Amino acid sequence: MLWLAPYGGKSVREKCFQPVEEISVWQYLEKRLLSQEDRYAAFEYFGNRTSRSELIERVHKWSRAFRAMGIGTDDKVVLFAPFTPTVASMLLALNNIGAWTILPNMAASTESLKECCAEAVHFIVCHTIEDKIAPVIRERTDIRNIILTSVFTDMPPVTGFFANLKEGYRYRRMLMKNRAYTNAGKAFGLWKKYNGPLSPEFDKKRPAFITSSGGTSEHGYAKHIIDTNQAVIGMLVQTFNSGLAKDYVEGTLCYTSLPPFVSTSILVLFLAPLLYGMTCLLDPRPTGQVFNHNIMKFKPQITLVPGCCWVNFFTHICNLEKKGIKPDLSFFRFPIIGGEGVSVKDLKWINGILRRCGSPTDMVVGYGMSEVFSLLTVDFHNSSADNNDNPENPYPVISVGYALPGATIGIFDRDGNELDYGQRGEIRVKSTTMMQGYYRNNKLNGKVFSDGWFKSRDIGFLDNRGRLYVLCRMSSGISLPNGEYLYPVDIENQINCDSQVRCSMVNNMAAPDMPPRLAAHVVVMPGCTDTEDLIRRLDETLEPILPHGITIDGYKTYSNTFRMSNVCKTDRNYYLNDKEGYLKFDRQKGTIVTVSFG
Repeated sequence: MLWLAPYGGKSVREKCFQPVEEISVWQYLEKRLLSQEDRYAAFEYFGNRTSRSELIERVHKWSRAFRAMGIGTDDKVVLFAPFTPTVASMLLALNNIGAWTILPNMAASTESLKECCAEAVHFIVCHTIEDKIAPVIRERTDIRNIILTSVFTDMPPVTGFFANLKEGYRYRRMLMKNRAYTNAGKAFGLWKKYNGPLSPEFDKKRPAFITSSGGTSEHGYAKHIIDTNQAVIGMLVQTFNSGLAKDYVEGTLCYTSLPPFVSTSILVLFLAPLLYGMTCLLDPRPTGQVFNHNIMKFKPQITLVPGCCWVNFFTHICNLEKKGIKPDLSFFRFPIIGGEGVSVKDLKWINGILRRCGSPTDMVVGYGMSEVFSLLTVDFHNSSADNNDNPENPYPVISVGYALPGATIGIFDRDGNELDYGQRGEIRVKSTTMMQGYYRNNKLNGKVFSDGWFKSRDIGFLDNRGRLYVLCRMSSGISLPNGEYLYPVDIENQINCDSQVRCSMVNNMAAPDMPPRLAAHVVVMPGCTDTEDLIRRLDETLEPILPHGITIDGYKTYSNTFRMSNVCKTDRNYYLNDKEGYLKFDRQKGTIVTVSFG
């Protein structure tokens, strides 16, 4: 049961399977920027605007500066910084000169950072997160360049001065004593000292970027993905031919809030907006409060964040309504949930608020992965409004839509047998934009491909119309004595059915190779005051669906949304490490008792 994209029929699919131009991502983008001239700014950053011609000039100057610093074609360069105009220019300049730009996950552990940075001798580091990578750099004696950049540099002078005065004292320049250290301003000035060639001969195997997985394991490890120029350009072609680019309207605003190590951020919130004449509103502060403020102040037509961040935003909208303020959301054209979904209940709630506040569109839901440079499927829930309201639909999760042209999706069991409609199994994909492989991880590369399929390690299923539903990671499955697997998502979906529950998260708190100990984190609806009664009710409701010997060993309730990570996803590692203060229904005593997972 293989599913090709329904978008536009055979001709669209054929276009997406045709070879793309053999040029770098920067060369592909520059041609488009030159044709757009300076009708609209490329970036807006704290009130400062960067024109398209200024962006082109900066990329070429940074290209020369990097060459002057001895950064050559195929050199490995670590870029450890959030999106600012300077960082965006650096990223494109490194692509222009053929360097391998490594973009580590900023939440990764020190050991994970050491692994992905081992071959790099050039580093670009933002001062606000310098302390995270300083332990990696301090141990090295072979480093040739450390360029320290600042989030204040591209701000208007007065804004930058007061921001630096207010925030700058928090940040210690831990790398200044290193002989390879220089600041970004001094490094940029070196462009005058180089007049040689910039762009190397094209090489299909040369990476455009080495991105990182948006999540990390419990031990802080992230996967690093080699994305080629052909894959990145192929994804841009794919989104254009599928019609997804229709909402990227010249002269409108795209809010770029996610850091650049996430492939979706580079594609959806950076390259595609620039390609189609939009202005990227850059803000390096990944907090819910900043996101809420910027959405209501700047009114961007397009943005993408994980479900947790959207739930936080629409909770803010509801709070404004309670104060008698009627928010205007009529500016939205393409609000996207990506990286992490929401429950069926939350999606209905979000879409209700959007309609009530004048939005011409409902929420768009997507599914993708860094291994295919972002997108695989998209579902416009406003164009299939009966998707989750249909009483005959038995699915407790939202659809993430149909495969894009250029991608094929199948569902397989653990033995590699393909499954039929409605049967859950591992999601496997084939795509014209597939990664070259994982960086410095040949062992994993040998495990993730089978007969041309990439094993996503995600559990999901396809309905009889070809729409994909994603449930959870395979790694979350708990092996039972009978050979079957218990997936916490099934428990979460049952908990979410309670009228006083907004959403939930179930974690296995047991040490490896130990019997499961399940903790349920439950976000309650406004007005839920008797949480002990809720815990009793949930415990009774879950008893029939839990396998013999499995119980919920502790509950915690919350009145607000879950804590967010640095990429605005639910910070599962935080809750996995939260061991104290749980409540449990003691059935023998008939009382609620306090328990610990310590």
